[in-house]
Amino acid sequence: MSHVAHEACGVDVFLCFNPQSNQCSSVATIIKQRCSKREIIYQTSDNIDFTKNWYESIPVQILRSKIFIPIIDEQWYSSFWCSWMLLFALEHQNRYSLPLIMPVILPSYGERASEVLIAQLTKNYKATIMLSDVSEFN
Repeated sequence: MSHVAHEACGVDVFLCFNPQSNQCSSVATIIKQRCSKREIIYQTSDNIDFTKNWYESIPVQILRSKIFIPIIDEQWYSSFWCSWMLLFALEHQNRYSLPLIMPVILPSYGERASEVLIAQLTKNYKATIMLSDVSEFN
């Protein structure tokens, strides 16, 4: 498989994160490296060209992905696009269709989030990854 996918084919993994967050970018880099080693096709929210048909290509890539991974930290909600992409994936997901949504929650967000919110995040998805220490990523 190639790491460049035609839009009509979709991707295996869609990574959604705020590229202005160093921790999110570090986690995304690790996931991208793992995908490349295993020839898994991926798309990331930081390489979307917003000057060309983004309003068509983003929804298509999200819906045609197999796994949608939002990487959430304290800067998540400062990005309109991150929130929009997750909401779009949620609106179109049901238990019989893809993409599977698998959030990665970084410690900086987990510290601020209430136990109720964390419980909802872990309950509503097939898998939720909560990192306890990302200091080695910086």
